[in-house]
Amino acid sequence: MKKYTSIILTGSMFMLVGSVIRLAFSFLRNIYVGRTLGPEILGTFTMANTIYGVLAVIALFGMDAVLNRFIPQFRDSDNRGLNSVIGTALKFATITSLLLVIVTIIISPMMSTLFNDDALKVVLTILIITLPFQSGMMLITAAATAFETTKLQALERLVIVPLLFFLFVIIFNQFQLDEIVLPLSFLLANVVSFISSVILAKYSVLKNISLLSSWKYFDKRYLFYAWPLFGTKIVYFFMAWFDTFAIGYFLSPREVGIYVITLLIVEIPVNVLIALNSIFFPTIAGIISRKEVAKVTQLYQDAVRVLGLITLPMFGFLLVYAPELMQLFGEGFRIPF
Repeated sequence: MKKYTSIILTGSMFMLVGSVIRLAFSFLRNIYVGRTLGPEILGTFTMANTIYGVLAVIALFGMDAVLNRFIPQFRDSDNRGLNSVIGTALKFATITSLLLVIVTIIISPMMSTLFNDDALKVVLTILIITLPFQSGMMLITAAATAFETTKLQALERLVIVPLLFFLFVIIFNQFQLDEIVLPLSFLLANVVSFISSVILAKYSVLKNISLLSSWKYFDKRYLFYAWPLFGTKIVYFFMAWFDTFAIGYFLSPREVGIYVITLLIVEIPVNVLIALNSIFFPTIAGIISRKEVAKVTQLYQDAVRVLGLITLPMFGFLLVYAPELMQLFGEGFRIPF
């Protein structure tokens, strides 16, 4: 029992440290963008990124969760099953991503008209090219996490991408590229992260798995398993981001920019839950596959205790000092009270 608790706590710690690093770079990047480019450019990018987020969920179709569910079942004894689930996920996400890139480029002028933002067309067109690279990186890191280690996921998603994103923003902003600074930086950060994730996975946790060999496998049964997961993620995404769509449609990019900074601050405690869930799910899946269901209850209780001890003090701090934090991003983000 202590073994599984240790796996969850260790994996969560990697993700939590990574989340803190990502949050730090997000704050620094948005402070820099807020003070140099302003709320309007940040708002346009946020709208494009929200649309991109919907498309990213469609491209993955819940396949990252499928990897978390089935790799623990196959990893010790069934190499063919392992290749099948990985190959299905990679092939489906790649084909879907490429199709979505083409469709999005075609309809981007319509989206720009819908939200009454001329810059949205260019920003969304650049941003959508990221989709195949980010989808590949997400699946590779999900496969690594399914082997009960979050090191690769924490490094790629939570350190390399936000670090490079921030650095590229600073570099490209020197050339006065204005509205394309953010999408271009995001694109290059994810391309580099995808390449590094392939290399690191090949020589670490996935060293015994050939991604090219697994490409020839495709089992549609995994799509049926992924379907309800995909539906849940789509509903959750629209619930989480409907407010951003509404602000962008009824108001302006400037209000979107201010709102996204507010969310960045108030959602700090959520990163703890995300860190815990990243390793909790595949570990529980492995326990259930070994018929050790009785241990799940104790692990759940341990996870709830950890969440409460960490998030409650964070909530109190943000409740008191949120206005002061908003002022860090520039005069355009000042709360008028």
